[in-house]
Amino acid sequence: MKRFLTPEVGRFPRLMHVQFKKDFLPTAQGCTSGSSSSSTARPRRSSFDIAQTCLPCFHQQNDVQRRFSTSVIEGKRIHEEDEEDVSEPTFKQKYTHGLNAAVPMVGFGLMDNTILIHTGDYIDQTVGVAFGFPTMVAAAAGQIVSDCSGVCFGGLIESLAMKLGLPASDISAAQHQLKSVKILRTFSAAFGVVLGCTLAMTQILFMDLKKAERLKAKKELIPLFRGLAEEAKEFLDCERTTLYLITDCTKSDDCEQVMYSMGFYVKPPSKEEFKNAFEAIDLNSDGVISEEEMNIALKRIGVMNSTIRDKIDALKDKSFNKAPRNSDGEKVLLVNEFSELVSKILEIVGTEITIPLDRDHSFYKHSLKEGEGGRVTNVRDHEQWYKKNVGYVPHRWRCITGSRTKSVLISPVVDRESGKVVGLLEAVNKHDCNTFTKGDEQLIKALASHAASVLASKDLIEMIQSDFYQ
Repeated sequence: MKRFLTPEVGRFPRLMHVQFKKDFLPTAQGCTSGSSSSSTARPRRSSFDIAQTCLPCFHQQNDVQRRFSTSVIEGKRIHEEDEEDVSEPTFKQKYTHGLNAAVPMVGFGLMDNTILIHTGDYIDQTVGVAFGFPTMVAAAAGQIVSDCSGVCFGGLIESLAMKLGLPASDISAAQHQLKSVKILRTFSAAFGVVLGCTLAMTQILFMDLKKAERLKAKKELIPLFRGLAEEAKEFLDCERTTLYLITDCTKSDDCEQVMYSMGFYVKPPSKEEFKNAFEAIDLNSDGVISEEEMNIALKRIGVMNSTIRDKIDALKDKSFNKAPRNSDGEKVLLVNEFSELVSKILEIVGTEITIPLDRDHSFYKHSLKEGEGGRVTNVRDHEQWYKKNVGYVPHRWRCITGSRTKSVLISPVVDRESGKVVGLLEAVNKHDCNTFTKGDEQLIKALASHAASVLASKDLIEMIQSDFYQ
């Protein structure tokens, strides 16, 4: 009986203390004789008299508290003696018990870290890029989502672990209270969490970890590209200005380098320009454009970004599926269908473009070589230069927009530390005259120098260049 009651004393000391105060501890007012109504008939008692009356009660309280504390201490001693009497579980029981404690935590760690990694990465690439938050903010936000998921789906993980059919350890309730079993259970659960989190971390090997950094670098440089594209043409009084960055090409065997721009603006073609573009693509002059002729035209413009190229190909296939057939049963595009397709292609291309420095773009290769010597390329007739130096005139954007490139002015963008040409600033088609002046050359040099100062960070340039391959 003593062993049965003692744990209850230790388990509910607060409840027994409250009950003790209620039953045995009178208040000072209760120790006074009479109620408040009768106190008016009797003389008021002094505080000394009240103390003398209540003193036995306080002695009684102290005596009960001493006996209560003694029983709690005795209960703890008996509990320790009980632990000594309980036999240790066998090795097999401990192994099974640790396994049952670890397996659910493996699932929990796997789920928790997976949600943290992917949520944090997504937040970093979206909200972090939009508002310029550091990566640690995204990681902290991912941790919040991960913890909430753990609270919501922790029971699901446990139920799935129970369905695995793990063997029971057959450890008794008394053995569960042993210190060695408690330590085993704690360390097994901790090992399970570490193992689950480590397994989830292997997903990092298959993730693009620098995508958020590239997007942030891209966002930082977009104002430079678009500012030069929109404002520099006003200063130079020309049709278009474009800033290009130069990087090595590893995706194609036809060229060693490519030019990449985030500020390539092409004005919407007029009806006359659509007609000129249609005639340029219609190689056999039969008044219609076949799918083969359209493929040749799209290849000429040099779009190397795989995502944009896939969108253009899907749009082209959709247009030809709805196109009429000629006398040979081949689907072809007329002027109206062609104009609609080109307008949508220009929307897909947007402001980002990649140009391979191959034979069809020999003029840019020539400008790059001149730029390495610190010289500006100023050509009055772009097509005449191709006829003289290459032997033919490549129809690139002209076959899509119908706009001819006449006068061209290109200045190198030189890295101040290494002295290497990292980009080109191009101005096309001078207004009101056929060529760019010496004053325009000085102005475009100043604009290119400003661009070089913004691009002074080597890491920033590498991030933008690597974005081309992604």
